[in-house]
Amino acid sequence: MAISEGLGAPGFVRAGATRTARWRRWRRRAVPWLFILPAVLIHLIVIGGPAIFTFILSLTSWNGSTFGKFIGLDNYRQVFSDGTVGSAMANNVKWTLIFLTIRSVSVLARRY
Repeated sequence: MAISEGLGAPGFVRAGATRTARWRRWRRRAVPWLFILPAVLIHLIVIGGPAIFTFILSLTSWNGSTFGKFIGLDNYRQVFSDGTVGSAMANNVKWTLIFLTIRSVSVLARRY
């Protein structure tokens, strides 16, 4: 009696078994994404929507009450040509680095 007797030909897989295996594989891969989907959608609506709308408004000369006229990147050219914006950004980077360093060092000192 051969070892593979009753199991079918080598490489033979029932059609239903293949479909079931594919379905299980798909479910195993899809279920985590389905759990994350509501959070991603809420994030896109609450954070992404206003961010995109704000960027679109920054490309117009909107006064807050009427529809703005599209002016392209002129607002950005005006902001970055001003010298105070560069110094303000440099100050923000300095303060961020200072406070991150102080906090990290104090946490490490307290821990050890």
